[in-house]
Amino acid sequence: MSWITWVNLAANCVLTVSFVAFLVFLLGRENALIHKMKGYHLCLVKVALSVCASGSLFNVLTLSSPPVSEVVMNMGLAMMFSWAAWFHYYKFVKPLHGKAKGGGRRIKKAK
Repeated sequence: MSWITWVNLAANCVLTVSFVAFLVFLLGRENALIHKMKGYHLCLVKVALSVCASGSLFNVLTLSSPPVSEVVMNMGLAMMFSWAAWFHYYKFVKPLHGKAKGGGRRIKKAK
């Protein structure tokens, strides 16, 4: 295998995990703003992220070796969606998780 196949494999692994994490963080909460969208918008987001995740997973499973321009694009998408999943977790998911466990404040022991 060439080095470009290994780079594409790594990029698509990151991309698959990032797409799935973003999908879960975006749609996994009942109080998410996206659930207030119209039905076809919500369906479009679900289908688009699912198709992208399955396409990158298929690239991983087949060890595809596309042209260099596509590998560069996959690397960029992997970085962008991993950042988006990280940002969405720390901006929206983690603060709500802290509120569910006592407001995110530590309880001090009484002396």
